[in-house]
Amino acid sequence: IYCSPAISSGVSFERWKPAAVIACAGGQIAPEHIVQAAARVRCPDVPVFLFAPERCPGAALRVGSGATNRQQLIDDLKAVSDPLFGELDGAGANGVWLDAWAALGAIRNRQRFAYRATIAGLLEREGWELQDSSTSPVGMDEELAASLLKPIAEEQLKAQDRALVEATAISPEAAAVLAAKQRLSPADQLALQRFQFAKRWALPADSDLPLELLEADRSSTREQLKTAYQLATPEALALVPDCDAAKITALDPIEQQPFAPDRLRVTLGAKLTALRSLGLPALLKRLGQGETIRATDPAVLRLHATATAHKRQLIAATGVSPGKKATGTLRALLNACGWILKSNGRVKTRGADRDACLYEAAPMPVPDGVDKTQLEAVFLAELKAVIAGAKNPPIEKPIGAKNAPPLPPPPHRSQGFASNPARRTASPLKTAANCTQKRVQLPPLSAQFGLFR
Repeated sequence: IYCSPAISSGVSFERWKPAAVIACAGGQIAPEHIVQAAARVRCPDVPVFLFAPERCPGAALRVGSGATNRQQLIDDLKAVSDPLFGELDGAGANGVWLDAWAALGAIRNRQRFAYRATIAGLLEREGWELQDSSTSPVGMDEELAASLLKPIAEEQLKAQDRALVEATAISPEAAAVLAAKQRLSPADQLALQRFQFAKRWALPADSDLPLELLEADRSSTREQLKTAYQLATPEALALVPDCDAAKITALDPIEQQPFAPDRLRVTLGAKLTALRSLGLPALLKRLGQGETIRATDPAVLRLHATATAHKRQLIAATGVSPGKKATGTLRALLNACGWILKSNGRVKTRGADRDACLYEAAPMPVPDGVDKTQLEAVFLAELKAVIAGAKNPPIEKPIGAKNAPPLPPPPHRSQGFASNPARRTASPLKTAANCTQKRVQLPPLSAQFGLFR
C-alpha cells in the first residue's frame, strides 16, 4: 500500500502495468483531484474505471449559497456571511478578490450539478478517451433513491441513539482516564460520549438517558436555553467578554490575530449585544409577566424596523433573518432566545388596532428529566472554565487593518544553514502525445461510471 499525503498528488508509477485502475469518487472531492488521483499509473495501456455520481450529494463542494451565477453568489454572501464579504471586498482594489472568489465559486457550484460529466471532460482534455457502454442500465431516479434511503438513515440514527443510551455508565475519574487516551475501543468511545452527554445536560453519570433528550440535543434546544439564560443573568453577561477573549486567543495562540469571521463563529458577545440592542430583554420581561402584546405594539414595530435595517449584521451575529412581518421577526428572535410565541386571538375593541393579532409567549420547556437550576449552573461553569483556560489576551485587529510587517528573511546558507533536500514533485498527467494505443473495452459495469484509456 502506497500512502499519499494529498489526494491530488503522490507516487507516480512509470513502469508498473497493473490490469486496471479503479477510481471511486463519492462527490466529496473536487473533480480535478479525482483526475490527478486516477493518473498515478502512467502507463497509457492501463484503463481507468471511474465510479462517480451524476451530481454531488447534499452540500458537498458547495461554495457560498450554491448559486451558479457569479453576481448572485456575491449578493447571497452579503446577506448571509457579512464578515467573509468584508474580508474579500477589502482585500484588494475594486473588489478583485471578491470577484475572483465569486467566479471560481460559480464554476465549482456548476460542477456540483454535473460531477461525473466534469471529471469525464477533464480526463478527455488530458488526452484520455471515454468509452461508455451502450448496454448500461438507466440510473435510478433520485426521488426513488431518496425514498429508499431515508428509512435506512432513520433506522441507523435510531441504532446510534440506542447504542449511546445503552452504553456503560462510568465515573468522572474513569472518564478523565479515557479522555487522556489517544485510541479507544468502540465500547470506550460510547461510554465516554455517554458521560459527556450527561454532563452537558447536568445529569448524574449513571442516570438513564431518554431518547427524547438526544433528539432535543440535535435540535439545538440546549443552545436556545443557554442563550435565554445568558441574556437574563447579569452574572453570566459579565463573564462573556473574558470568555470571548479566551476563545479568540485559542483560535490563533501563536500570532493572536485570527481570521475575523472566525471570531463570530466562536464568541457570544456579538449575538447577545445584537439581541439587547433590539430591545428584546424588555419585551421578554413584559412577556414573562404574562402580558399579551399586539402585533402593532410600538416595541415590536421598532424591533422589526431595526432588524430589517441592519439585516446583514443581524444575520452575521445571530444567524436569524428578519421576517416579512414584525411578528415573524419577533417569533424568530424569541425562538433563538428559547421562547415560544403563541397566537392569542385578535383585538375586538374599536380603534386603530381593531383586528390586530394578539400574542403571548412562554419560555421553552426544559426536556423531561433535566433540572433547570442545575443546567443553568452548568452554563455558568462553562463560561468560567473557558476563562480559566485563557493565558494571554488577544490582539485586537479590526477588519481592514494593515497586516503586520513581514518577518526578516532567513540567513543565507553561508551563515550555517544547510540547503533543503530536493523535493520530488508529481509528473503531469499523460496527454494525447504519449498515449500511443487505444483499445475499446466494454465491461458490464453499472450506469454510474465511465471507462477511460
